[in-house]
Amino acid sequence: MKSVQAPSKMTLLAAAFVGVSCVASANEVSYTFTGETGGGVNIGIQTAGWSGTAEVGQFVMTTSNPNFSSTLLTYCTDVGVNLASTYNYTPTPLSSATGVAPAWVSGGIQNAATLWYNDKATATTATQTAGLQLAIWELLYNSVASSYTTSIFSSHSNNGFFLTSNDAGTLAAESYAISVLNNFKNLSPEQNVEWLAPTENNGSVGGSQGLLYQTPGSTGLPPVPDATSSLALLGLALTALGVAARNFSGRRG
Repeated sequence: MKSVQAPSKMTLLAAAFVGVSCVASANEVSYTFTGETGGGVNIGIQTAGWSGTAEVGQFVMTTSNPNFSSTLLTYCTDVGVNLASTYNYTPTPLSSATGVAPAWVSGGIQNAATLWYNDKATATTATQTAGLQLAIWELLYNSVASSYTTSIFSSHSNNGFFLTSNDAGTLAAESYAISVLNNFKNLSPEQNVEWLAPTENNGSVGGSQGLLYQTPGSTGLPPVPDATSSLALLGLALTALGVAARNFSGRRG
């Protein structure tokens, strides 16, 4: 039988540091839809299973759960599903996100999260937020193109979705979507973005549109330790090394 050595003090110390940095979030949150930024833009949309006119734009969602953003400005990830006004959502890592309808392309949710993370603060008008939503859908349902034009959004060969309106509001939103998509390859990777999975009473995913979510308070940049905490950590490390050295010198084979 193979013997197992007890972990060293250095190992236990490192484990303690890791344990402090990992904080579990609440499992589920109820968000209520209260409107769209600027009222949204009416755009004709068709998918494999739905056709009609929708108000496209940035969702304003609210919750009383203190563990989540009380007011969430976000975008949907499922163009083929109606949004329920008040619904339960479960934070889900992008690597585990599956979507509702239509099915996303491989890597689509990661691309959509990257676009939202980098461009969400810039889109402020109804036209801009509608354009960002169109761009998010484009990345979710189609492979990244080398360049984007208006014709891409009206192409019937797109299985995920395409646009059926060409009025001034639609064209303005498309123009904004094209501008952000043509800069997509220059964007920084997303940080701390999750998928809020719409969760039915039986725990299954469905019943509403999924949402993009960023952990509250996260900036995407690692925290910079102050001089005092850095010196304290250095002192702990040196002390642990000294103990390990004394223990090692007392052992014989």
